[in-house]
Amino acid sequence: MTVGTMLDQLAQHGGAVASPGQRNTETLPEMLQRALDELTGLCKGIISDGRVTPQETLYLQSWLDTHLEISQVWPANVLRKRISEILEDNRVDMGEQQDLLAMLQRMTGERPDLSLADKLATHIPYTLPEPKIDFKNRKFCLTGKFVYGTRVTCEEAIQKMGGSCVASPDENTHFIVVGSLEIPQWAKMNKNQKLEKGVSLVEDGYTLAIVSEEHWTAELLSWS
Repeated sequence: MTVGTMLDQLAQHGGAVASPGQRNTETLPEMLQRALDELTGLCKGIISDGRVTPQETLYLQSWLDTHLEISQVWPANVLRKRISEILEDNRVDMGEQQDLLAMLQRMTGERPDLSLADKLATHIPYTLPEPKIDFKNRKFCLTGKFVYGTRVTCEEAIQKMGGSCVASPDENTHFIVVGSLEIPQWAKMNKNQKLEKGVSLVEDGYTLAIVSEEHWTAELLSWS
């Protein structure tokens, strides 16, 4: 679930969050941002020594389980899913520790805030409204760096769902997915050959959607 979707669903409740018996004027975006900031601080503390221990992995899972307000918000939803996969066999091997360390480093080093999409709306030609993503027999082109993982990790996730990936968009490409890390640098310069090609294909009448990593992740998790 994207932040926008969650806000839409909860807007009917007034947009403010209050604990039972308490008066609280904190808005939902403020609550979500505070929880994400707290998660970022927690993750920075965990990786400060360059490793993630099994005990720290369990603690992260416990923290996420007690902060359900962001359990479906990107990138917390990605982290929660990865930790759940790691702990399926009730052990955390060295490879999994390194994988989790790399994920936390990506999240804490360049994690975009909730207003990133608004800030970049004039730079990224996202398809609106956000389309439903069916992975089976669909071709994807990835551009940029992803919080979800390395390019190989993202491609494997797509292939697992029955889709395929191409290095550059063409007439048979269905989706271009824009990674969330380092967007401001190239978006501000308005330079990205894959997006330029994608926009050209759309203008020529081809069915191709340009989507954010946040939306792609939410759709991926909904099918998993």
